[in-house]
Amino acid sequence: MYSSEHLSQQWIYTLDAMGGGELLPFEKIDSLLPEGKIPWIHLSYTDEKAQAWLARESGIDPVVLESLLAEDTRPRSFDHGQGLLVILRGVNLNIGAEPEDMVSVRLWIEPSRIITISHRKLMALEDLTRSLAKGEGPVGGADFVLMLAQSLVRRMSAVLGDLEDGVAILEDDILAQESHTLRGSISLLRRKAIRFRRYMAPQREALERLHAVKGPWFDEIQKVRIREIADQMTRYVEDLDATKDRAAILQDELEADRESDE
Repeated sequence: MYSSEHLSQQWIYTLDAMGGGELLPFEKIDSLLPEGKIPWIHLSYTDEKAQAWLARESGIDPVVLESLLAEDTRPRSFDHGQGLLVILRGVNLNIGAEPEDMVSVRLWIEPSRIITISHRKLMALEDLTRSLAKGEGPVGGADFVLMLAQSLVRRMSAVLGDLEDGVAILEDDILAQESHTLRGSISLLRRKAIRFRRYMAPQREALERLHAVKGPWFDEIQKVRIREIADQMTRYVEDLDATKDRAAILQDELEADRESDE
């Protein structure tokens, strides 16, 4: 069974096309894998050995490789030759981290293999390994993209809900507290909303482009699922815009109260 210890490391997980898979030692990256199984190779983009393998052994086009190894990335997706590049972000749920410091995961999907690249631990990847352990995981590349995107969106829900609750609390408290004690809280909340939106808006666009990808990547049912995930991202972006607007109104009210007291 997959151990959470591996989540900050690199691994190979072979998919059996039936929802299950097997974790292999990373050293087998250059070995022949069982026929009929799709390898999921996970790498850290800051690891020198991983960079060397990607550059010399992976066979990935340099144009794609540059995107996979970029230090800072925004969500996007496009098909290139026989592969599909997808870059997504998830809320940062690591201990001591700020959720809005969103974690990047880069995917290069081919019919015969899946490569994911990240640096920091991402809980959505743990969700996939757990589903594989139960025999309920992705059966191929397209399914992998969908399950990962669904997990990323699902984990955003609670975090964004907390942000909305924070605005509601400030709205209730604004009449009961001195303005200087609230001004910092409102500014912090607005900054969080802005940082979330920085990645969530392009992530919505990346998912919408996946829906429009030509070729045999996604069947009609999968395209419907992609559209549903993109629609959920649209709702999140709209909620973030509303949160920013409500916070701006609170700031205006505080400023007006301050001026009236002078």
